[in-house]
Amino acid sequence: MIHRSSIAAANEALLIALPFAIPLSPAAGSILSGAIFVLWAIEGNFKSKFNQIRSNDVALALLAFLALNVIGLLWTEDLRWGLHMLGKYWKLLMAPVFLTIARRDHLKYYLASYVLCHIALVAVSYLGWMGVVHFSNAPPGDPTPLNHISYNVLLAFAVYILLDALLQEKLTIRRRLLFGGLAAAMAADVFLTGGRAGQLGFLGLTVLYFFQLFRGNAAKAIACSAAALLLIVFASYHFSKTFHARVSLIFQNIENIRTNPATDVGARLVWWSRSFEIIRAHPLFGVGTGDFPREFRKVNSAHGPSVPDSVNPHNNYILVLAQFGPIGLVALLYIFYTQARISLTARSRASNLGAALVVLFLIVMLTESYLMVHHTALMFSFFGAVLYKRYDHAPDVA
Repeated sequence: MIHRSSIAAANEALLIALPFAIPLSPAAGSILSGAIFVLWAIEGNFKSKFNQIRSNDVALALLAFLALNVIGLLWTEDLRWGLHMLGKYWKLLMAPVFLTIARRDHLKYYLASYVLCHIALVAVSYLGWMGVVHFSNAPPGDPTPLNHISYNVLLAFAVYILLDALLQEKLTIRRRLLFGGLAAAMAADVFLTGGRAGQLGFLGLTVLYFFQLFRGNAAKAIACSAAALLLIVFASYHFSKTFHARVSLIFQNIENIRTNPATDVGARLVWWSRSFEIIRAHPLFGVGTGDFPREFRKVNSAHGPSVPDSVNPHNNYILVLAQFGPIGLVALLYIFYTQARISLTARSRASNLGAALVVLFLIVMLTESYLMVHHTALMFSFFGAVLYKRYDHAPDVA
């Protein structure tokens, strides 16, 4: 008979492997998460696990948000799509499971696992940039090795982990040079590849980094942030063909939005505008978990379909407002409030990373419903567990 401690040890090893698997493919992350859940259920010890979950504000906030999605089925006409939407949130439901497995002394392994995967992906991306390999899912000249919607968002956080490591006083000069060089190469790849949301998120993390570097000196943090942002954008625009093309396309899309709204930028602006019509028509409780596509088709057809119908407004805030009204937005933002509060009150390395996770997602969710996108949702769930856990009844962050 397998001893409970052996099951726990196996699950701890799988949890270390998970951040390496998350960026690679939905299948890899799903299989590992499924294995972790099965072992978690077999291990038992549910009273202790429940107590850990109950004492963690982030886990409770996530569960409250998921409960709202279940309750929202009550006023959903399209129950099938409602259940489909609910199924997309299984990654967030894993956060309490990850929470009960995570160990304080394994935090460095979780971070190393995540960064190592991105080092490998960035190396492959540079091969694409040099023309050695070509990626079937990317347009010519774009060396994005994975889906550009997720890649840069995940990569931006990996760069931040390395930059945050440079703030640690105990690092040797050799390690500082290694981490700094890797961070610079990976940061460059954020702008060599497609994925404007991740690039915008990276710029936000840059500002946060200088405020963490110069704690208590806002003037220096603002000055250095402004200089860094100007340098990053200027260099990227002049040396990255992909970034130059994507930025130019934004201005073209905006300039031609009246004559041709069916562009990347134009479609999003129209989706947002028409989603707000749904919100105005259902101001209190929204349309429910699954009726956004149906209601959007009605509004879109009333205007004449200048843009395609959408099952998602490509903005997480607008989506939950349309689904559940103000209470949905409050429930969503409360997740980030609990994370930010823990990060600001704790004093440790993980508090910096916890703040970075908040800033990154608050920014990127403006352009896509990233809590439903597989890679980013699972990454958010994982780090939402390991960075904000109350380890051994110590402070909330490791």
